Amino acid sequence: KMSEPDLVIRADWDEEAGVWVASCSQISGLSIEAESIDDLRCKLTGALVDLFELNGPPGSGGDEPLIELVTHSHLHIPAAA
Repeated sequence: KMSEPDLVIRADWDEEAGVWVASCSQISGLSIEAESIDDLRCKLTGALVDLFELNGPPGSGGDEPLIELVTHSHLHIPAAA
């Protein structure tokens, strides 16, 4: 059985800027950008560790909060000729 996440972070692809932008309605002011999902995950991990050191981790008091990262992008498939 999968546990409910303590935080849900949404990552949207900004096509104009060419970056993923992560935000979380549960953490005011969290906005992180990266050119790849892997880079975004690394940046998020560092930022969240810092935030948790300052404010304590969210959730049910476990050692490691469960974070869900939800990505959103569009695929453009050319029409068949």
